[in-house]
Amino acid sequence: MGIRTFKSAYLVISEDEKDKYNFNSVPCPFLEENKCTNYINRPKDCESYPHLNKEHFWTRLRVVVQYYSICPIVFNVYERLKKELWLRDWRTRLE
Repeated sequence: MGIRTFKSAYLVISEDEKDKYNFNSVPCPFLEENKCTNYINRPKDCESYPHLNKEHFWTRLRVVVQYYSICPIVFNVYERLKKELWLRDWRTRLE
């Protein structure tokens, strides 16, 4: 599928950033049974989802948390964060 066809079928211009695109449906139109059906050919932004490396990640936490039960990546990231924070808290209490 060409880029132009992909954009018209699956994307809309972002309301927040006019030079960016978002999927036209939530959850992602390629997510079926908590698995990506387009994994090999996924867009670049999907490779880094949930974008923990992007600036001001904390401002998007509420939106990301909404996908906790839908997206395996979000689920795994949050579960790992919970474990690491719990361990850090536990170690601090021992000191």
